[in-house]
Amino acid sequence: MVDVTIISCLYGHSHDDYFEDWLNAVGMLNPAPCEVIVGTDRYRHLTSVLEVFRRRQNRDTYPQAFHLNTALREVRSEWVWIHDIDDLAYPDALEGITDTDTDVIQCGYDRSDGETYIPPTLTGDEILALDHNPFVAGSFVRTDILLDAGGFPDVALQDWALWRRLARMGAVFAAGDRPRFKYMRHGRTRGATELTVNERRKHMVEMWRWEENLAVAK
Repeated sequence: MVDVTIISCLYGHSHDDYFEDWLNAVGMLNPAPCEVIVGTDRYRHLTSVLEVFRRRQNRDTYPQAFHLNTALREVRSEWVWIHDIDDLAYPDALEGITDTDTDVIQCGYDRSDGETYIPPTLTGDEILALDHNPFVAGSFVRTDILLDAGGFPDVALQDWALWRRLARMGAVFAAGDRPRFKYMRHGRTRGATELTVNERRKHMVEMWRWEENLAVAK
């Protein structure tokens, strides 16, 4: 067992069909995580995980960020692995994670259409200079710096906003040496239904404004 908690979220009905396969893959992890936590929008009687239910009071908030933050509040381990319900962990995904002095370990993945992706290792300045996100949402982050960052940003591009936030805080990033999960492409992903090319400009403006508000609040 390693000092890593897997967190994910399950809301609405679009991803219910993926949970059993996700859980079976998580159950085959060797080494195993110390805990698995899923933030949900209703009690689903999930097995083998800590199910954390919380209802959104403000319907304008983004549900994925909201339910991931609900799960994050229960984490007691040194590391968090953000692992989407429609992805499939490889059995050795947690191997070697705690043997590092970095703050973020970016995961590689095998995509269900055959592509393999390994993210680059970049400095904070290099991350902030990019006009695109080369990083993978399903990656490992030290729990203390994730909490110091305020958890998951309430914006559409939450993973890109998080990596930029951590870069500004001086977090040290490292790229994983190999794929650690299978990334499933399908018609119900956020990329297919919400984070479309036509909406990209609006979502980027939202992220810039979120960053500006953070700077003003300091």
